[in-house]
Amino acid sequence: MSEPKSDLRWTVLHSRTLYGFAALSIFAVSWRSRANINPDGISYLDLSREMLKANASAYFHPYWSPLLPALIAMVQKIASPKPNSILLLAHAVITASALAGLVAFIHLVDEWRRLLATRGRKELTRGQDFSLSLFGLVLLLSAVTGFLGTDNISPDMLVLALVFAIAGTSCRLANGRGRAGSAFWLGLFLALGYFTKAALFPLALLFLMASAISWLKNRTLVKHLLIASLVFTALAAPYIAILSVREHKVTFGESGRLSYAWLVLHNSPSFAGWTQGSQDSGYPAHPLRVSGTNPTILQFDNTVQGTLPIWYNPVYFYDGLKAPFDLKLQIKQVLRSPSQVLKNTTKITAVALAVPALLFVLGRRRGQRSRFAAPWLIAWAFGAYFMYSLIELLPRFVGSFFVIIVFVGASEFLTRIPEVSIRLGNLTLFIGALLLTGLVASRSARRFVSPESNGTLQQLTADDLQRLGVLPRGRLAVVGDPFNVYFAFRDNLRVVATIGFRGGDIPADTDKFWSMDNKSQTALEDRLANVGVTAIISSSSCTASGSGWVPIGNNEYCALLIGGGQRKSQAARP
Repeated sequence: MSEPKSDLRWTVLHSRTLYGFAALSIFAVSWRSRANINPDGISYLDLSREMLKANASAYFHPYWSPLLPALIAMVQKIASPKPNSILLLAHAVITASALAGLVAFIHLVDEWRRLLATRGRKELTRGQDFSLSLFGLVLLLSAVTGFLGTDNISPDMLVLALVFAIAGTSCRLANGRGRAGSAFWLGLFLALGYFTKAALFPLALLFLMASAISWLKNRTLVKHLLIASLVFTALAAPYIAILSVREHKVTFGESGRLSYAWLVLHNSPSFAGWTQGSQDSGYPAHPLRVSGTNPTILQFDNTVQGTLPIWYNPVYFYDGLKAPFDLKLQIKQVLRSPSQVLKNTTKITAVALAVPALLFVLGRRRGQRSRFAAPWLIAWAFGAYFMYSLIELLPRFVGSFFVIIVFVGASEFLTRIPEVSIRLGNLTLFIGALLLTGLVASRSARRFVSPESNGTLQQLTADDLQRLGVLPRGRLAVVGDPFNVYFAFRDNLRVVATIGFRGGDIPADTDKFWSMDNKSQTALEDRLANVGVTAIISSSSCTASGSGWVPIGNNEYCALLIGGGQRKSQAARP
């Protein structure tokens, strides 16, 4: 028996209230992290800068996918921000992506409920519907704040939105409401997923395969799936063809291959620092120039563009790297993947999974078995977990798939609960939502009282470098870890050398730099000045720095002007 219209209006009103609260929560958390920056974010901002220059090659990068930087470039084109506002606009894109994820999740929930009805599932009571909406809302917020986070400039929020859009559109087709237009949108969302992150290309193929198996006996759904497949192919194939021609081999992106070599095989320094090869790893076609070993000095001037060339295009510097399959090392990675995905998310994961597990136990008393309403979604989500476990299973990679597994499972089992256990089922959902709310609130509160963001300090560093007379297009050398250099992007500078950095997973030898005598340090400075370096930047040992070092960035960094930088600084002083 259907519920009265007044009950339906009650459900709609409270659902909208809950989702409105979710939108405000996402905005509040995003506002707190609006000044944060990460190494990947610098490369995405570099790409957006190249796109604004109409550099077509920025859209066909072998490592970084184009959709996020294209959106950032579009927003910059519209807003024409000052340099110190670019980071804020980039975070606005991330926030908009999170809000789009909320809208896509609402769409998924609506189409999923209709799909359950077409599969003959028991209609939910008003209390069940409200409890499920509340649980779904908090589950989404848990993924946004706990799994993905709003701190970084990364495509993960866009992936969240597109995964929910794909899942919701497929449910719309399966419940009979979708037509050829929905099939077109499904293909478009799959292609946009690939343009957002290369890892979604094999996952798109997995989705189409799982859907084909699930819909094989329904001619209408098969026709719609064919339309979606054609749209996806029409958009993705030309991109892959152009990328393959540019890379001189068939490829849909090189990030997976490099990550496999770095994180599973460990046959080269991770992320940067490959200077010499071996028979097992291969030999670098474009090795970094080692101009000193005591301390290690790596130079990469006149190579590729970008604020930090070695991270703007790691494919160039790792050209020649081998990444063969190794069964023993692969098994080791798969075995450590649970600890990777549970890092900092153990409590959220345990609480969230406990809810569908308890609902399953309650529904099992009915003694009735039925197939899942959307087996293709379950297969797709678990397939994503398996794919990422082969290289690195991080929470932010699978946050959206986690939501699908838990929410679809909880709602499936909720419809199987007998009448006598409905209240207990509602209580399970409500307590789960309450516990997740506490965990989300606790995590958000810690962020609000956290120290000053790294991005704010780097903005201050950029301001101080300008005051010292370091001009745009200048060249820098960095002592130690070179990846946190947003100040260089802000001032349109380039890092072309590192001091003491030996590779992403190799201990640095920066102590040798700080212990150098005056004669050796002068020789090092002259060597760097000869390649155009005007300043050396350090974020460590600043208090122990010798003569000429100037504290910058609220004393978190320090700078030593050398060569032409010294003359420009002296000319800039009153």
